[in-house]
Amino acid sequence: MNIEKDIPIPLTKVAEVAKKMDFGDSVLFPGMQQANGLRQAIQKEGCIAISRTVPEGVRIWKHREIRS
Repeated sequence: MNIEKDIPIPLTKVAEVAKKMDFGDSVLFPGMQQANGLRQAIQKEGCIAISRTVPEGVRIWKHREIRS
């Protein structure tokens, strides 16, 4: 067994999607449970995530950075 240092932790799939999104981009999910992961990933980036229920499911937008 070897102890290794400075190995980066890979991003989760939703974190990768959140990182690729520009402000104003959105993703459609079948339900809120599936959408919550992306919402959390966007918020971890320091941005605002907006969700709305639409006839097709739940849509999450990456809105803007949180202002301090």
